[in-house]
Amino acid sequence: MTVDENVAKVAKIQGLDVLNINDLEEALKPTVAVGERVRIALVRAGKEDHQAVGYLPDGTMIVANHAVAKMGSAVDLVVVSTLQTASGTMVFAEIYKPS
Repeated sequence: MTVDENVAKVAKIQGLDVLNINDLEEALKPTVAVGERVRIALVRAGKEDHQAVGYLPDGTMIVANHAVAKMGSAVDLVVVSTLQTASGTMVFAEIYKPS
């Protein structure tokens, strides 16, 4: 395990398994950030009556609050929070309302 890119390269050349902490950080970084606007198709209902669910191209699930009436269409959403789970990142969003 290292944070030094050169040490990681040398270890790989020598045939050693190496984990670069910087690569791990990049892999765990959320695909979207709080406050970011995204456009996705809402494809199914969520757990709660008012929720709809869509997916980012990488498979990340987005739960849209108060969006069940928009199912079957593409909508602009604003990310309000993210949650890292064992199976990946869940994103929670609200319908974007321009000021």
